[in-house]
Amino acid sequence: MFRLIKLEWEKNNVKKYIKNAIIMTTILLFIILLTVKDLGIDEKGMVGVTVELFTHMVYIIFSGVMLVSFVVNGYKNKTMALMFTYPIKRKKYY
Repeated sequence: MFRLIKLEWEKNNVKKYIKNAIIMTTILLFIILLTVKDLGIDEKGMVGVTVELFTHMVYIIFSGVMLVSFVVNGYKNKTMALMFTYPIKRKKYY
């Protein structure tokens, strides 16, 4: 099973997505630090809500792009049918 997972990671070039996630995290951190710097004492309670909002928006979009690229690459490289041909037993049990 781990061998199949490793092959899927290599096939989909997951290292690229991990690198992009790290870059996006640093950009989010920079943006959040800039917004916190300008807030007053009364508004600091909204920082948690702002951080949660930004991270949810970015990573929902990011995961959507990853999933779409995996499916599109599967059809383009004609490996989508291969995913459904992993060995399974065809024997019926009554």
